Amino acid sequence: MKVKIINIVSKEPDCIVLCSTEFGEIVLTWKDNIPEKDKEFDVEFDTDDILKWDDDISLTEVKEPLINMENNEIIINGILESVDEDGFMVVRMKDYILTFETQGKALYNGVNIRIKVPTIEAYPYSYN
Repeated sequence: MKVKIINIVSKEPDCIVLCSTEFGEIVLTWKDNIPEKDKEFDVEFDTDDILKWDDDISLTEVKEPLINMENNEIIINGILESVDEDGFMVVRMKDYILTFETQGKALYNGVNIRIKVPTIEAYPYSYN
């Protein structure tokens, strides 16, 4: 996903940045050298958290993809593409795909879901 760095929140012990995406603004942990403010990067998102159905993942009536902060948690709205038997979940946000590990009884594919994630790490990459 493409992100633009708005502000460096902290540099130690982890680099925490406020960034914008086409879906909204979030605070995340930057897993590379400290980025330049106002620069755009292609990143892959990751989290160590295992999300629980009904607690962290729920149905939503919101049909547009969304990423924002709410009560110090990251909120993601997207379309549930698939969930494997081991709980590996794929979520679509327009042309982007996000993946998460989950626990519990999954919803069915194709529904709009709302995900609460305590933290997300961003790993920048380039196509070079």
